Amino acid sequence: MQDQILDRRFVLRGIAATAAGLAAPLQAHAATKEQIVEAAKGEAGLLWYDHYDRDATEEVLATFRKVYPFVKKTEFISVPSAQKTARIIQESTAGGPTTDILLNDASIVKLLRDRGFVLDTEAAALGVDPALAPTPFLVSALTPPYVVLYNTNLVKDDEAPRTWDDAVADKWKGRTGHWMRAAAFVNLSSAVGEAKARALLEQLASLKPRLFEGLFPLSQAVGSGELALAITAYDSAIRIVEKGAPVKIASMEPTAMGMISGAVMKFGKSPNTARLFIAWLASPEGAIKFESMTKRGNAFVKGTETAKLLEGRKLSYHTAMQSIEHSKQINALEVEFSRKLAGR
Repeated sequence: MQDQILDRRFVLRGIAATAAGLAAPLQAHAATKEQIVEAAKGEAGLLWYDHYDRDATEEVLATFRKVYPFVKKTEFISVPSAQKTARIIQESTAGGPTTDILLNDASIVKLLRDRGFVLDTEAAALGVDPALAPTPFLVSALTPPYVVLYNTNLVKDDEAPRTWDDAVADKWKGRTGHWMRAAAFVNLSSAVGEAKARALLEQLASLKPRLFEGLFPLSQAVGSGELALAITAYDSAIRIVEKGAPVKIASMEPTAMGMISGAVMKFGKSPNTARLFIAWLASPEGAIKFESMTKRGNAFVKGTETAKLLEGRKLSYHTAMQSIEHSKQINALEVEFSRKLAGR
């Protein structure tokens, strides 16, 4: 897998090359937008499991209801990322009810699709950009990039890392931390290759980084001065910047980036309302609102801060189709890297 420039044409080429063999067939009689809207009017509302800030999600959902005022109610239930998939599987196996929508890696969505737990999004009928809908059952919704966050009281600007090698240099031993998952390095492997990503990860592990269960607590530790710097997600880093902490963000090239897909759950009570929400999230209005509240945007939707931040940069990520096609390889790599990071 080669490094990728932020360009819709790349995404479309990847879809054309792989979608035919991987996507489930379209329904024989796909619904129209009018039919989806009418069906949603008779549903209970929208239930959403996730790990975002409650105030932020309530604002996002309130804006969605202004677009579709017939939606009776919306409910957000905070579920840690590590528990979300297991809970959905358990509830779906029992026949529901469960969350109406899922935001997760494409390989997880495909796993649930294979078990009969995920419905088609009807993205085409709802006007979703085809570049964001590589299969009938998911929409590429969020693209969180990874950056270096450093404490300006502990690191001078001219010392701040500008490359991945800089970010894991020996001088940061005892002064850095990391998320317990090694997802950034797995995404980085798409551009630099597994061998180089593994070498960088092993060098980081040699620094004995302090490990955190979440990216935001990791970023908070940099802001408080407990750590000099850390590789973290942009959405976590920018929140610390906006709080006025003595920190700055440094970007590295290629920029590792995650890809999170939206899906409609079969055993949720409101699949058509879920379809409307997923499509809205992929629209400029929805993407910009979601990003303004959670700081997590979509690099492939014009107008988002994420798109502006990453414009023209070399990116390293696995497309939704690559995540599905190479899921065993990618998942095995993350398990290996995360164990190495933990010293196992």
